[in-house]
Amino acid sequence: MKELNKEQAMYYLLIINPLNEILEGLNQNKFNDNSISYLNQKLEIYTNNLLKILNINFRVGEKIEGKMNDYNKQRFIKYFSFIKEQFTKFM
Repeated sequence: MKELNKEQAMYYLLIINPLNEILEGLNQNKFNDNSISYLNQKLEIYTNNLLKILNINFRVGEKIEGKMNDYNKQRFIKYFSFIKEQFTKFM
């Protein structure tokens, strides 16, 4: 990884690193049915902040419901990966 300036380092620590941790936890099956609410909350926060940065006036409210099965896990991975990709473009 290239050397980051102070602003990039803060961006990485506050946004990219937590997204990496969530994705790692999903890929390693560290989340369970009780984690759905937490993941929905994080997904909403990151999505709404991304939309704000992109100057898109829209709030996301759809939540993933049910159990932490393979289908829902893949949905979370897809959404968090997309958000990480978009935030990474700003670095």
